[in-house]
Amino acid sequence: MDWSEQCFKPNPLAPDVAYSVVASGDALSTTHTVLDTQKNLIDIHDCALNKMYTVQEKIYKKSGQNVVACKKYQSCDGEIFLMYEIKTKSGKLV
Repeated sequence: MDWSEQCFKPNPLAPDVAYSVVASGDALSTTHTVLDTQKNLIDIHDCALNKMYTVQEKIYKKSGQNVVACKKYQSCDGEIFLMYEIKTKSGKLV
């Protein structure tokens, strides 16, 4: 299946991105970024705009120097790790 995505300007009523089938133009889903000062959340909705999942991005920084990264990329002040949790609309971890 081929699909496309369309991005929207920041608008609390519009999705951040809408996904649709290329051949028919039928809607597949939309994603909305949830504004929160403590964490990064993205809600995923089905084509009927029902919330199906929430993705939470967690960012961790490990202090200290990774010799390989420091030498190769001049990134010498620690390491960044990303973790993504996907939860159902009822809050169950997928």
